[in-house]
Amino acid sequence: MPLKESQDSHQSNHGLDTQRTKSYILVYKGEGSGKDSRKHFYAALKQVVDPTYHCVDYITPEQIKEGSWMKNCHAIAFGGGYDLGFIKALGKNGTKIIREFVQQGGAYLGICAGAYWASDYIEFDKGGPLQVVGERFLKFYPGKCIGPAYPGFQYNSKKGVHAVPVLYKGCSLFMSYLHGGGFFTLPPEHGSPLGCQTEMEQRESEPSFVNEESVFLEKDVHKCKGSSCNDSDGCSYNPLSQEKGSNIYIIPKNALNGISQSNQLLSLTNHQLSTHTTHPILHRSQSVDSNSHSNDEQVSFKTLATFTSLEQCPSAVVHCQVGKGTAILCGVHLEFPVALLDHENLDLKPVLPQLQESEATRHQVFTDILQQLRVRVKPPEPCL
Repeated sequence: MPLKESQDSHQSNHGLDTQRTKSYILVYKGEGSGKDSRKHFYAALKQVVDPTYHCVDYITPEQIKEGSWMKNCHAIAFGGGYDLGFIKALGKNGTKIIREFVQQGGAYLGICAGAYWASDYIEFDKGGPLQVVGERFLKFYPGKCIGPAYPGFQYNSKKGVHAVPVLYKGCSLFMSYLHGGGFFTLPPEHGSPLGCQTEMEQRESEPSFVNEESVFLEKDVHKCKGSSCNDSDGCSYNPLSQEKGSNIYIIPKNALNGISQSNQLLSLTNHQLSTHTTHPILHRSQSVDSNSHSNDEQVSFKTLATFTSLEQCPSAVVHCQVGKGTAILCGVHLEFPVALLDHENLDLKPVLPQLQESEATRHQVFTDILQQLRVRVKPPEPCL
């Protein structure tokens, strides 16, 4: 059981033996959790998390409801599967305990089903044979998670897997694994999420980066104007094309150090990802009262990544501040290392080359997300 404190003996700078108490990062293992998803989640965390500071382990529904895990837990993670299983296994009590854990300063990472479940409302395959629609009660994100964002999803199958273009923090564009995941949107009374229209409107009102040290990236040319789009240049823009439009993202030349550009993919180093946490087109957050909780409790959030090939560029990854804690919800599987995927699966083979091309960026983005959850990550490998 991942409930006992774990301590490492290590040498301090003064040569004295000291004891460090590790905290846990716990991956949900129970009803609703997909076997491949939780295995990949666990493996990805082990690759990135610094074992000097954290233990990675599984946690069951029974352990969650018992509650003592919160004392030594840094973050809890829910991956892909089906959220009705989470609801059945955890019930109101387990859900309440997880919410209290985050409110009191803990961290939550929800991917795919774990992101649907942590939103205020879910619309999955609405009107279709797999329909799941209804209110959810973690409410870390104060709007809807709607999906599948791309068609063809089937349970217990790799059919409907897509490699989709995702723009992270406005400057890192890569192909990400998606299988049934959703996008995030607010109800009309709260305005639009930080998607295409809001970003560009904000961009136009802010100081420009342009100076003699700036460069223009043709791959970032953006046509989308949200509600002002006409039929010929609507929000169907895909940044993977090189078609020029009237809006161009301009990135300071010194921010491009270490960026590799291959097959129209942009990749930032770990340092750049961790320091560019308030990119001008993404830094604004909104606060929305949660109807199911006290009126003085607010959930603030910001968009970290968008689906660039979907209409109106909806949010793909959101960062939510809940009380003293943080939740990050992802519609795409940032935790899937390409090496762990089934390279013989006929449904996966068509997307593997694109995912492989973006693997370094995926790893960097996943690392940056963990750092935003205050997880200590392994130091980079030294250059030879």
